[in-house]
Amino acid sequence: MPDIRGNVDVLHTFAFMEAYFSNFIEGTEFDVDEAQKVVFEGLKNPRRQDDIHDILNAFGLVVDTHEMSRVPGSANEFLDLLKARHLTILEHRKDKNPGVWKDVPNRAGNTRFVEPELVEGTLCRIIIPTVYRDDYITALKAFSQTRQLEPVIRMFERAQAFTASMDYSNYDVAKASFMAANAFLDPREGKLIFTEKRLKPVRAALGTSSTG
Repeated sequence: MPDIRGNVDVLHTFAFMEAYFSNFIEGTEFDVDEAQKVVFEGLKNPRRQDDIHDILNAFGLVVDTHEMSRVPGSANEFLDLLKARHLTILEHRKDKNPGVWKDVPNRAGNTRFVEPELVEGTLCRIIIPTVYRDDYITALKAFSQTRQLEPVIRMFERAQAFTASMDYSNYDVAKASFMAANAFLDPREGKLIFTEKRLKPVRAALGTSSTG
């Protein structure tokens, strides 16, 4: 994906979509136009103050090019950086222990995700659109239950390709781009579809698939 830090419109649109979908998949669900008004027009909703802070804090972090360009000097500094960013996003939700690694595993049905002591090895930055949620969960289940790695690699590779293939020129263009890909649909309503755009062959350039 090209460097977008020098283009304010693209940067803001990308950051909005990243904040919107990362919150949606975790249960903070807004209509995309309502979320756009929350972020860019200051829309208030007294009944959803925590949810609004979820989106605003996430957007404020990922749109901050200085913060998101910080490069840690060691693995420990990287983990400290992530915990600090987690604190920034969830500082208003004290019950979520912002800035601290989780101490109990998540559950989806009978599957446990991810054991607390393994969290540090699962970190990457991509957009998982709503329509791709079941593919995301299914791949994680396959790995958690049977240690099948290929489904996880394929899932993240497709998610990364999707993220890099959308048009972030401005909000309206991005929304149309995401709608054309069925990104906002419930997984029961459609499948993720898009024409992949690549700057250069990823496998040839990197020797492996890219996940973030």
